[in-house]
Amino acid sequence: MSLFPFLVARRTVSIPIFLSSFIEYFLALRMTLAFLTSIVATFDYLGKTRLNLLRPYVARLETASSRLTGLARSPGRVVIGGTFDVLHRGHKELIDRAFREGDFVLIGLTVDEFAERLHGHPVNPYEERLGRLKSYLRERGLLKRARIVPINDYFGPSVDRGDLCVIVVSEETLSRAIEINDIRRRRGLPPLRVVCIPMVLAQDGAPISSTRIREGAIDQEGNILGHKTI
Repeated sequence: MSLFPFLVARRTVSIPIFLSSFIEYFLALRMTLAFLTSIVATFDYLGKTRLNLLRPYVARLETASSRLTGLARSPGRVVIGGTFDVLHRGHKELIDRAFREGDFVLIGLTVDEFAERLHGHPVNPYEERLGRLKSYLRERGLLKRARIVPINDYFGPSVDRGDLCVIVVSEETLSRAIEINDIRRRRGLPPLRVVCIPMVLAQDGAPISSTRIREGAIDQEGNILGHKTI
């Protein structure tokens, strides 16, 4: 029998209470986080780009809180999505991170009609984008650990499949991951652990994008080309 039963009992009880309070704090933080994200998205729409400074902080908060709420689940199956119009370094870092997070990656690839509506301009045909994506995965030895499916909306299978554990997004699409988790909760599915990676920047400090590559401003690695095509 312990000489200090009160201290032993107190220690046994206080640790779970502390952890519970800590997790409750982060769950409450998620509500504030969703509000902040909506503000950032609204001001982005209005052209107030200075509020992009908030994006890294919002990303860190979402990643930290989702880790706590997903501690009990194995990160076996990961989901990502995109158009992958011109496969560039930013896309590759997103893909590589997804495979570091799990054993299997489900990749949603936008169909042509939705991609053009989403981006407001024509994109490379689905089969061409699919071929480039498969080639990259094959080169990296990752093709057998992936499944690529067509998607015709923002969510694809991420809001329906209960076997998914992790979603990997960029700072630009973080708000979409939060929306996906809200839908999953309403459908009785566990939320996905959100891994948010920073935007990959070109030599000029602006994000690498398929649009800038199409314009001839940068190449797929983010190097400045010094001219634009119309």
